[in-house]
Amino acid sequence: MLVEFKLETKKCASCGKQMIREDKSGLFPQWRYENQESQMKERGVVFCSTSEIDDDYICVECEAAGKASITCALCGEKKPSSKNQESFGDPAVYLCTDCYEKVPAKEWDAKVEELRESHRWDFE
Repeated sequence: MLVEFKLETKKCASCGKQMIREDKSGLFPQWRYENQESQMKERGVVFCSTSEIDDDYICVECEAAGKASITCALCGEKKPSSKNQESFGDPAVYLCTDCYEKVPAKEWDAKVEELRESHRWDFE
């Protein structure tokens, strides 16, 4: 039996393609030609990444092309995702490579410990 239903998508903040999260619940069949990826490809839908541009999510294709941005939790500046030194939690909080290179180690370590503590239960 084939049943059709609506599935909510979001628009990629970079390229405008429709995106959905990867299904790990088993909602999509696992048959060779009818799995989630094949159905998405047929309809022009892509996977959503965990990266953002101006607080809007982007697709995995734009993420791979380096179009994402992060906001550093230490300096508060928006940087390209290539400047990500370390991330914590879900949703992720980032520390940038510029701060890693310039901030005293004591200050860096204190921020890392603070972020680890505040996000320690995010994946439980």
